[in-house]
Amino acid sequence: MNRREFSDKRCCSTVSYVLGSSEPSQPWRVVVVSSGGAAALVSTFQEALHQLGYEVGKNLLLEVREAKGNYDILPEIMKEIVSLKPDVIVAEPRPAVCCG
Repeated sequence: MNRREFSDKRCCSTVSYVLGSSEPSQPWRVVVVSSGGAAALVSTFQEALHQLGYEVGKNLLLEVREAKGNYDILPEIMKEIVSLKPDVIVAEPRPAVCCG
């Protein structure tokens, strides 16, 4: 397991802890925000959550917002994400974390 996979799986365990073990009345909404290159992150993240019992469309809504290297739009993306009222926001390290 490489460092990124370890980090993604640790993040998923944390998200799983935050969401709890009870079944919600509606799917949990998790939003992933990335500065760029979100495809690998989302794939690993989705697989790890699946292993923890979360399935997109069943008990999980997974949304992705990506700046695609245009860091100037991160504050707008974060405003949009907050307006969605997600249960959990997962932000890729710098600069996505710093712009919320």
